[in-house]
Parts: sequence; C-alpha cells; structure tokens
Amino acid sequence: MCFSGSHQYRDEYDEADPVQFYGFTKREGEKLILSSCDSIVIRTSWLFGIGGTNYVSKLPYMLRTEPKIKLIDNMYGSPTYAGDLAEWTVMYHNSLSGGIYHVTNIGEMSYYELALHVENQLKTGCEIESISSYSVSRPARRPAGIFLQSIMLDVEGIPMMRTSQEAYNGYLEDLNS
Repeated sequence: MCFSGSHQYRDEYDEADPVQFYGFTKREGEKLILSSCDSIVIRTSWLFGIGGTNYVSKLPYMLRTEPKIKLIDNMYGSPTYAGDLAEWTVMYHNSLSGGIYHVTNIGEMSYYELALHVENQLKTGCEIESISSYSVSRPARRPAGIFLQSIMLDVEGIPMMRTSQEAYNGYLEDLNS
C-alpha cells in the first residue's frame, strides 16, 4: 500500500507515504510509469477474483471447509472484484486524461464484516469470530485502513463501479457457474 493509514480517506492528490518496502516499491513503480507520456496508474484495494490466492478470494472456500474462522475486525478496505475492474478499465481507459486514478468497488468493510456478508449469502454454518489485528503477528506493518476516494473520476465525469457487496455477490455467482 502506498499510504500509511494515518488518514482513512485518501484521494489521488494525497502524497503517498508507504510504511513498508512493498508499498515503497509500488510507489517507485508509479513514479516510473507517470514519467512517461500519456500514462495512467490505477490504484485499487483488496483485489479478489477467480483463481486468486489472497484471503478475500479464498473466503468462500474457508467458510465451506472450516467449522470456525477468526477474522480481523479493525482493518478496513474496499474489496474490489477483478472482473469489475477489468471490465471498467476496458470500458473507460480511453476516456481518462492521464495520471493517477483510484478505482474500487464502492464501500468499506473489515475482513470480519466481509466474512459476515459472505456467510449470510452462503449460509455454511461456519462460526466467525472477530479478533483485533494487534493479536496477530505479521511480518510487515500494515495500515489499519485506507479508503481510496476518487476525485478524478468525479472531475472527469466517469462512473464508479458497483458496491463491494454487489461485486462479491457477483463473484459468488461466477464461482458457481
């Protein structure tokens, strides 16, 4: 992540301030891309999709196979379906004037809240327990919550994507088809 998490909402005009090496390398990559003519950088959040290996992508499998899962309730993001982002990019990339754009499915939630939403859809019976991120040991520091707010899409009159809940429901349908 290119932002520290010290401010919850970040728009395209906010200066990046990464807290770990991964975020620093992402920001350096953005600088390199933006130094070329007619470039576009799309920042997104909690990207998930079919074949994905991250927590958000694997959540349906976890709920179906585990009797109980523990999920963090104090780290927030905007889950974004890769299928929606790909479709949006194909549809609007020629309309973008250039620079940095924040493009996510709309809405913010914790890992715990997302799991409750998905369990409500799947009704697997898995018990979901909320835990604090402070009780989990992680190799790298992570921001507590970054919500990518888009000013550029509003300025350029380009529509946002659907809500995170609608996107995840679409993902579940795609998984089952």
